[in-house]
Amino acid sequence: MRSFVLADAGSRREEASAELRSRPSPVVAEGAGPLAAEGAGPEQDRPAVTALAREAGPELDRSAVTALVEGAGLVMVTAGWSFPAVHHWVNESGVPALHAAFGGLRARIGPLVLPGAGACFLCWRMRAVACEDDFAAAMALEEEGDRVRGFREPPPVPPVLSAWAGAVLAHEALAATVGPARPRLVGHVLELDGAARTGTLHPVLPRPDCPACARRPQRKGPAAPDEPHPAAAQASGEPSPTAPRAPDDPRPTTAQAPDEPSPAGATGAGGRGLAEVTRQVTSPLCGLVRRLDDVRKDPTEPNHPFIARAELSNARFINGSDAFVACSGKGITRAEARDGAIGEALERYAGLTWQPARQTKARRADLDGPSLDPHDLVLYADHQYAALPYPRYTTDQPLTWTTARSLATGGEVWVPLLAVPLAPRLSGPGEYLFAPTSNGLAAGSSTGDALRRALLEVVERDAFLIAWAHRLPGRSHDALDVPDRETRRVAAAYAARGVTITVHRLPTDAAAEVVLAIGWSDEPPAAVAGLGAHADPRLAARRAVLEVAQVRPALLARLRVPGTAARMDALAADRLPVTGLDDHDLRYAHPDAAAHGLHHLRSAPLTPWEAGTRAGSLVESLVAAAGDVLYADVTPADVAAVGVRVVRAIVPGFQPIAFGAAHARLGGRRLYELPERLGLRPGTATLNLDPHPLA
Repeated sequence: MRSFVLADAGSRREEASAELRSRPSPVVAEGAGPLAAEGAGPEQDRPAVTALAREAGPELDRSAVTALVEGAGLVMVTAGWSFPAVHHWVNESGVPALHAAFGGLRARIGPLVLPGAGACFLCWRMRAVACEDDFAAAMALEEEGDRVRGFREPPPVPPVLSAWAGAVLAHEALAATVGPARPRLVGHVLELDGAARTGTLHPVLPRPDCPACARRPQRKGPAAPDEPHPAAAQASGEPSPTAPRAPDDPRPTTAQAPDEPSPAGATGAGGRGLAEVTRQVTSPLCGLVRRLDDVRKDPTEPNHPFIARAELSNARFINGSDAFVACSGKGITRAEARDGAIGEALERYAGLTWQPARQTKARRADLDGPSLDPHDLVLYADHQYAALPYPRYTTDQPLTWTTARSLATGGEVWVPLLAVPLAPRLSGPGEYLFAPTSNGLAAGSSTGDALRRALLEVVERDAFLIAWAHRLPGRSHDALDVPDRETRRVAAAYAARGVTITVHRLPTDAAAEVVLAIGWSDEPPAAVAGLGAHADPRLAARRAVLEVAQVRPALLARLRVPGTAARMDALAADRLPVTGLDDHDLRYAHPDAAAHGLHHLRSAPLTPWEAGTRAGSLVESLVAAAGDVLYADVTPADVAAVGVRVVRAIVPGFQPIAFGAAHARLGGRRLYELPERLGLRPGTATLNLDPHPLA
C-alpha cells in the first residue's frame, strides 16, 4: 500500500462515485517507475479520481507532493509507516485529505481533514504521542519516521483487513465528495483490529498549539475563504461558526450553583450532557484524557459515594512523574463521579496549557492601565523569607502581567501572570513570588457557571484557612443531623464502620456557607478532612462529607504501601517534614496528630442543625469585603470546543491555600483582621502554624 488517491469533487461526481465504488480499496496504484500521474492536463480535464504511486527514491519530496495535490477535491494518503513524511506534506498543503496507516493486523483510518473543521494530521500525531507511556521513545520513533525519504516495505496486511479498510476509505471519500452520507472521520480516527474484528472510533481534538494548523493556507476552491468546507458543516451538524450567539454574562448574582457535584456542571454547550463531553475528550489512543476508570475501594469502605479517576495525557510533552496528571471525582451515582473526574481533568488541563493572548513584562508603575498590587495575592510575612526560595516583591521589580476582568467596574485589570495559569511561562525564578496553586480555578458549563464555582472555592479556602489559623471550630454538628438524605446516608454508612463524621459551619463575611467535615476513627486514618461551599448549608455539608468519603479510601490505599506508615509517624512527630500536598492529610491520619492538632474540632460541642441559607449576592459581598473581584477566562480552544469553560477567580486579600509547613502565606492582613471584625478573636491572637489537614 504505497499510494494515495486524488478525488476531485468538481463537475464529475458521478464518475468519482462509480470509480470509487468499483474498487475493493481506494489504494489503487502500485508503481515501479518514476513519479507518474494520470490525466496531468489542465484542471478541468483532470479525471475525477487520479491514482498516483511512487517507488522509493529522491524524486518524491515536499514540493513534488504539493504540486501533485494542488486543487484536488480530496487526497487519500495511505503511506503510513512506509513513508510518514508524505502525510505531513499533504497536511501542510491545505487540501482536503483522508489519512490511513496499516501495520500487521491493525489499521488506523483518519482523520479526515477538511478546511474549517476538525483536527489535522499533525494534531492527531501530537495527541497520539501525548498518550504514550514512554514519551521519549514515542517521540524518537516519530522523528525517525519523519526523516525517512522514499517508501519502506510495509508490513503485510491480511486481505480481510485490507478489504475492510478499503470499504471504510471508500465510504469516507464518497461522503466527503459526493454525499449524501455524513463523513464520520472529521476529528476522529477509526482503529480496526483485524484479529478481534472490532473497530474503535477515537476522538481527535485540534491542538491549539499545532504549528501545521497555524501555517496551513486557505483552501482554494468553491467554498468562500471564510466558509468551512461543505462536508465540514455536514460532519459537525452545527450551524456556521459565524452565526450570532447569545451573550454569556459571567457575573453570578448568588452563591447558588447546580446541586450535582460535577465541576463541569450538568451540561455542556448547546445542552449536551457531560457524557458527550466525555466521549469527545477521552481515548487511550489520542484523547485529551487517556484514561477514565471507576476507583475500586477498600473492602472496608462503603459503596457510596462512587469515585472515578481521570488521567490526562502528556499534553506538555514532558518526561518524569509529572507527565500524566490524575484527577478524581465523586458522586452519588457512577455518572456523577465520572462527570466530576472529567470536569476536574479539564480544569487541570486548561490551567496547565492555557497561554494568554495579552501579556507584558514591566514594573507595575509602568503598566498602561489599572493593576492588581501583587501584595493583594497574599505573599509571605517578612520573617518567613529566610526559609523560603521566593524573593520579596518590591515596586521596582519587573513582572510578567496579563489581563483579568473586574466584576466591580467591568474593565480590564493587569494581574501578575503567576496568579492565573498553573504553569506560567515566566522569564526567570525572580518572578516566582510563590508556588502556583489551583486556588480559584474551576470548570463549568459556561463562563458564569465556572466563575461561580471558582469564587466558591476561593471563599471556601479562605474561610477554612482563617478558621484553622485561629482554631475556630465554627458551629459544630453531627453529620447524621444534617437535613439532607445523601449526607445522612454516607454518614450512617461510615458510622456503621466505626467512623464518625462531624460538620463545622465556618465563619465568613461572604454570602456563602462554608462547611468543614471531619471523619474521625480510632485507627488510621484517624482524621480525614473535606470542604464544601454553597448558598444552602445543607448542600455545602453534602459536598464536604462527600469529599471526606473521596479522600479516605485513597488514604487507606496509601497506608498499605510499604514505607507510608513510617512516613506518617515522622510527620506526626514533627511538622517541619510536611513539604508536599500528600503530607498534609497523611500527618493527621496518625491518631496522635489528629488528637492534638485537631483538638479544637474534636472537642467542640455538637449543636442542633439550624436551617436557613445565606442571602444576598456573592459578588456584591466579595466586592464589599475585598474592594474588587477579578477573573480570567483560561479556556484553551480545544476545551471550549467541547462546551466547557475554565475560569481563574482572584479575590484580593483572600487567604489562598498553600502546601508545606513553611509555606503558609502569612503576609496578608485579612488573616489577622477578619476574626476580630467578626468578634471571634482579638487581632493580636497567636496563630496556629501547624500544617492544615487538606490535600
